[in-house]
Amino acid sequence: MAPVVERTKVLHLIGSTKDEWYHDLSFVYSRACDACKDLDRVEFEFCYAHVHQDGMWSFPSTLSEEDVAKADKMPIASAIAHITEISPDVMVPHMFCNDGMTWYRTLFDLLKIPFLGNKEYAVWPATDKAVTKQLLDAAGVQVPKGDLLVKGRTETTSIKAPCVVKPCNEDNSHGITFVKKDEDFDKALQYAFSFDDRVIVDEYIAGRELRVACVEEEDGSLTVLPMLEYFLEDIRTSAHKLKTNDDGKLDKNAVVAAKKDGDRKCPADVSPTLEARLGEMVKKAHRALKCRHYSLFDVRVNKDEQPFFLEACLFCSFSPVSVIPSMSSHCKKEQLRHPNFFHSLLRRAAAEKPKSTSSSSGYAAVEAMRGA
Repeated sequence: MAPVVERTKVLHLIGSTKDEWYHDLSFVYSRACDACKDLDRVEFEFCYAHVHQDGMWSFPSTLSEEDVAKADKMPIASAIAHITEISPDVMVPHMFCNDGMTWYRTLFDLLKIPFLGNKEYAVWPATDKAVTKQLLDAAGVQVPKGDLLVKGRTETTSIKAPCVVKPCNEDNSHGITFVKKDEDFDKALQYAFSFDDRVIVDEYIAGRELRVACVEEEDGSLTVLPMLEYFLEDIRTSAHKLKTNDDGKLDKNAVVAAKKDGDRKCPADVSPTLEARLGEMVKKAHRALKCRHYSLFDVRVNKDEQPFFLEACLFCSFSPVSVIPSMSSHCKKEQLRHPNFFHSLLRRAAAEKPKSTSSSSGYAAVEAMRGA
């Protein structure tokens, strides 16, 4: 008789309490991850937790629309008890709103369930573009000149057009405007303030736009992935990232549908000088933000091949069409290609789980949050 091999239980965490857009985005990414035919479903057992917009939880058997709709809903206390009972070895976060990137990750830390990617203490500063710029600048990573404006307190800037105006705490280019003329600045500022009370105004770096990432290998060393370049008229907007329907809702294939032939290239054509500069800076940025497993950054490069880091993107859904797996598909190292790197991270994270965890840890976590 063949020996019984204990499978690693992987919990996909999906949803959002912020709004329908972030909720649907989470499902777009998680379904793309789960649909990958190359995932090892012998070594790994995949299960699913769904956080609804009203804060209720459910645990569908699959991510099909039918199974998601019929799964029983329960309050968070019951959900924590259920998670404790099923005892996943590792969690994969697919929640991309601020709470999902931070609070819900903290919850799993309290439950002593390891997860892929960056801890909440790295994500918190990265979700705030002004704080990200301060940390990167202090670490010797070049960032654009700019100002932080606060609604009702500081609403003027020394930065002249052309410039980029964007809310501090929004992702996927929500609220961003490329201001070509000074007379258009006030409208752009009020638009950004409609998303957040804190707004960044950056000088516009004319030139190229790249995404630069590095990943942690099993020995802890950092490897810079092949770089990705977007071919743009000026800046990337939400339309470049995710396809929406006429009703404003996300397309079911929002990531793939937003791509157009010839709009990007990976590996990007970069000179040895630029490659060295980007490689050095992305590693500095990774360490400055205390990143874990991987990090990804949006970068502008001027005509003198000087890179300027715009913001950090500290999430990955680990689907074949996600940015980091797409970049790693061009790696010479087979272990960094998808799904090998994903499998490696699952094993590494699962190994961090305490060997014996009290069955009452879930209730202890609830009490800890109540007392916070």
